Amino acid sequence: SVRVAARGPRLAMELEALLKGKPGEDEQATLQALVKAHEDLELKADGAKVCVKSTGHEMPLRLDQVRGYLNGAKYRKAREWYSNDFAQYEPHIVPHSTQKKFLYCHLTGAVLPMHPKKVQAHVGSKRFQELKKAMEEKAAKKAEKAARKAEKAAQKKVKKKKKKKKKSKPTTWKKTRIPKTKTTKK
Repeated sequence: SVRVAARGPRLAMELEALLKGKPGEDEQATLQALVKAHEDLELKADGAKVCVKSTGHEMPLRLDQVRGYLNGAKYRKAREWYSNDFAQYEPHIVPHSTQKKFLYCHLTGAVLPMHPKKVQAHVGSKRFQELKKAMEEKAAKKAEKAARKAEKAAQKKVKKKKKKKKKSKPTTWKKTRIPKTKTTKK
């Protein structure tokens, strides 16, 4: 079944009926209605092709091909798996830099397929949990150390100010004796 995002139950039933089809229906009218009702379909500018927004797949204006693609496994997989929100696993699991259908785990170094169940299994694994805990402990120690260092620096600054206040007495200049130079008589 095709998911319709917040479009209402009546429109969802209409879309399901358009995808299943009826015998003896007008192909062009049904195709136009399907494109209007489905959020992921659009007509190309020249009107000769139907384009699927999420996958970029283009098909000729033939109702049987459009229905076949929308009911097919490839489209369902693309809609369900690759449109899933994997941002919830960041910063540890991010999109792979070169392989667009995969994710990369910074903690374990594992390359994961963009399959929601496999990602959840990886996040729930003992190895991932242990590495995550160790990383959080390390970050906490680092933050604690930075806080101690900042506190020490603040204490040093206060001590320097106290020393400057003590030394700020006006200085008195001593008269220095200038040695007399010998003068010669004429």
